[in-house]
Amino acid sequence: MAQDINLDRSPVGASDTFAASVPELHCIVRLIKNAPSDTKVIAKWSVVSAAGHPSGEPIFVSGQAPGGFIGPLVADASFGQSTGTDRVGNVYYDFTFKPSPTGLPPGEYKVDLFVNPDPTASGNPARTVLFEIE
Repeated sequence: MAQDINLDRSPVGASDTFAASVPELHCIVRLIKNAPSDTKVIAKWSVVSAAGHPSGEPIFVSGQAPGGFIGPLVADASFGQSTGTDRVGNVYYDFTFKPSPTGLPPGEYKVDLFVNPDPTASGNPARTVLFEIE
């Protein structure tokens, strides 16, 4: 997790704890340089523990038409997805989340990452990234 990215989509300001006022969050996935060119990654953002919201409440799932699923927690938020390649050939996926003006409530959240998943991003994630909003 990071607050910003470089031009090649590598992380800037990496952390696992962010202020509620953070304007943007980036979940960055680095694929090794010899990963197949058709590799797909889906990111599923959800609540772990936040007052007034059930554990597992979805925030967003990238890669689902149309434009992903947006849960009620972030109705005024925006999301994006982009890729970039660094000098040695590593590919970075950047999953961007811009919270609504009120931000996310304090609590714990996660992003489940699925590599070459079925379109529903069900099953076990390849990796889970935990982060906290203070």
